[in-house]
Amino acid sequence: MRTAIVFLFLLILPLGLMSGCASIVPATVTSQPRVSIKKGANIFVVARAQRERIVESLVDAGLNVSDEWVVDGYSLTVSVGRWRGGSGCRGVSNVAYVLNGGGHMLMVIKGRGQTDHCEPNVFDDMSRMFAAYAAER
Repeated sequence: MRTAIVFLFLLILPLGLMSGCASIVPATVTSQPRVSIKKGANIFVVARAQRERIVESLVDAGLNVSDEWVVDGYSLTVSVGRWRGGSGCRGVSNVAYVLNGGGHMLMVIKGRGQTDHCEPNVFDDMSRMFAAYAAER
């Protein structure tokens, strides 16, 4: 009996850990700006992975994305974590948007979800949140 319980525990534990690590986490602003974000300012995107998809998402959200960094604009550094929990659109990645301007970190948005061209898409959610937040300021 004891062996059966240990076997079940060892079988269920990895499944629980895998499903818990691969869940979608809604986008949230984890660091609010201390100064107002200029509406319509240029945003230069820095991303090692999926930059084209991120830019597409930001433009669809109504933000002004620039191909070159400009002095009075902002830089948005996007970190995309390792794909977890499955192949194709079944997996998720941790994503962080870090907005910098004037030599200071202004805002951080974090979330976990599907990326690339999967739906729903964490890039779209985070970009809409960023655009809405910038419009309020």
